[in-house]
Amino acid sequence: MKIPSRSRFTAFVRLAALTLLLELGARAPMLAQDNASAGEPIVATIDPAKLIFDFLVDGRLAQDDPANRKFKTLQAA
Repeated sequence: MKIPSRSRFTAFVRLAALTLLLELGARAPMLAQDNASAGEPIVATIDPAKLIFDFLVDGRLAQDDPANRKFKTLQAA
């Protein structure tokens, strides 16, 4: 049986360790995701109608209104 050279063995161990880490990482749960199962807004005490804003971006606007700082897209704002 031929013994692999030291550099090949080191490369093999590194590859095996990396593969193991990727496998374990892919199976970890996504704990940072929010759950809005109760619906929006997540914080019920916030009333969007009472918020003060400098710029409004709303895709439902018919057209941009730069004088009143109301825009249909972020790019337009």
